[in-house]
Amino acid sequence: MFKLFFRVLGSFFSRWIDTDRLADVFPVSVKALIKDQDRYLLLQNERGEWDFPGGKLETGASVSQTLLEEVMEETNLNIELEQLCYLEQHQVNRSWVVVGIYQAMIKSARAVQISHEHMEYGFFTELEIKKLATPLWVGSVI
Repeated sequence: MFKLFFRVLGSFFSRWIDTDRLADVFPVSVKALIKDQDRYLLLQNERGEWDFPGGKLETGASVSQTLLEEVMEETNLNIELEQLCYLEQHQVNRSWVVVGIYQAMIKSARAVQISHEHMEYGFFTELEIKKLATPLWVGSVI
């Protein structure tokens, strides 16, 4: 009965109030899982963590275009997205973030050149990744 009351009330007020604005909102971060033979590309951020290349989605932006641009900006690599392989929400620096990870393959033979956002990069095996400081999703995806 209580739920029905709120549904009716919400339906009535949704004509004048954007009820979606009442929901919790948080950023979406899209990342690329890039594998070259048996190694995965990781970048070291300013916190000393090793993570996949990618970035936050801006309002109205395409997920795929954002990810292609972020990877190019951060690594100088031209990639092709294959499929979504991970989607979860995580707490990062006391804020909730939705993290989406796409499998991707390198389309060009360019050398990796990292942007000012990262300290270094590397291609690591699964065993090597287990020894690195990584966010939770890196181990979950690998």
